[in-house]
Amino acid sequence: MQFKLAPKSPNQIIEIERWVRLDSSMTITKKWRTGYLVLADEPVFSEHYSPRVGVDVNADFEPLRHAFKGCTTFYEYQHVSLGEQELIEKIYSDSMGEGLEQLGWKNTKFQCWFYGNLKIDELE
Repeated sequence: MQFKLAPKSPNQIIEIERWVRLDSSMTITKKWRTGYLVLADEPVFSEHYSPRVGVDVNADFEPLRHAFKGCTTFYEYQHVSLGEQELIEKIYSDSMGEGLEQLGWKNTKFQCWFYGNLKIDELE
């Protein structure tokens, strides 16, 4: 049996990627309008789950697959020239993390946060 986990309201999914290369770093944040995860096991939440704090679904669950729609992407850089920032954004748009790895960047963290009230549906 599988389970579908989704926020009840739009704009409650945020992905955060942290990348480093030599003395440079960047954070790529994607805010999704809607989406869900499919899980093999029924998700169990702590009694202390807070809709304001949310849950890092990659750390707390093992997603089988996901579907997200309507993305807005934000980039935050440290010690990256303006010209390289433009190149990074083009490459990331075209080939995501694979393109960044080819430029020598290393992904050090990936989080996917669901916020707000969540719904769980049993799939057949």
